[in-house]
Amino acid sequence: MIVDLLFHPDYTKKEKLLWALFTFGMADRHHLAQTLNCSVHNIDRMIKEWNRKLPPTDRFILARRPSRDQPRMYYLGSRGWTLVMEWMEESRRYYGKKKKRAGHYRGLTDIFLRLVQRIGYDHLPDRLIWQSDYEAWETICYPWRLANSERWKDPRVREEEQQLLTRPDARVIVDGYAYWVEYDHDTKREAPMKEQFGRYIESLAYLPSYVDVHHPVVWVVPTEKRRHDLKSWWSTVKREPDYQDLEYKPEMRFFLEGEETSFFLRENIRQTG
Repeated sequence: MIVDLLFHPDYTKKEKLLWALFTFGMADRHHLAQTLNCSVHNIDRMIKEWNRKLPPTDRFILARRPSRDQPRMYYLGSRGWTLVMEWMEESRRYYGKKKKRAGHYRGLTDIFLRLVQRIGYDHLPDRLIWQSDYEAWETICYPWRLANSERWKDPRVREEEQQLLTRPDARVIVDGYAYWVEYDHDTKREAPMKEQFGRYIESLAYLPSYVDVHHPVVWVVPTEKRRHDLKSWWSTVKREPDYQDLEYKPEMRFFLEGEETSFFLRENIRQTG
């Protein structure tokens, strides 16, 4: 959705700044400048314009500094969130952002911007679709909602079962090829990670092949050790008795930060094909 909005004629660059923060969760001024294809100075100016004469705790755009040696990260305040909800004609609850999650948001936005840099800004509308975690979750939820339409008329049942579905960090489509995206910041222990792998199987394996959800899951990690650990845990989970005989299990791919871009662009396939 974000790529279409960046080129949408009905929104000013100042309004597109809110769309970018809504999509990414948190971003620093350099992230935002690259996303909007403008200077950091213009980002600073637009943030000041949005927040002019507003009290620090009730602004369109808020900021947190994760640590003293890291840049300030910006995110939507409740005013900004409410305005975006009006544009979308939706109503979702505002939760704010925790600075402990800043590294995760930074890593995920970096994945997007590496694609922007390699594809070229002017070619983005034709080649790239980037969907947020909520949009990715909606894509997975939709066929389940159709299959459980009667049972999900009970709000309690619907909410409980939707909570069991996996929620990818993003869904990306590059040149027509789709992928689920997960940025792993090396903060989760083995047990929660194995549970997350299991949710991917439970969410995708039982859906028919014609449903457009059977994409590779691309994990981007900060260290070689973390990649080794995730591959090992996934190997264990997919061989568990509940899953080992399934006809379909998600394809999991694990990359160090920066390596995933060539995979998205299918460069190795083109070179060998």
